[in-house]
Amino acid sequence: MLPDTRGCGIGKMLIEAVVEEAGRRQWAEVYWQTQHHNSVARGLYDKLTGGPDGFVIYSIEGPPR
Repeated sequence: MLPDTRGCGIGKMLIEAVVEEAGRRQWAEVYWQTQHHNSVARGLYDKLTGGPDGFVIYSIEGPPR
């Protein structure tokens, strides 16, 4: 995201649009990932969701191809 667009509400609008579409499609939930150190985005996500849900995501890379 361009620095001068941060804080303009674009992220919130995008998430709200996805949630609205999820409701139309009757999806059970909407979820996403972000990096732990992304405090700006996490601040927005905390406001929208009430905070983290307690899950920690781990991953392992597959073998070299």
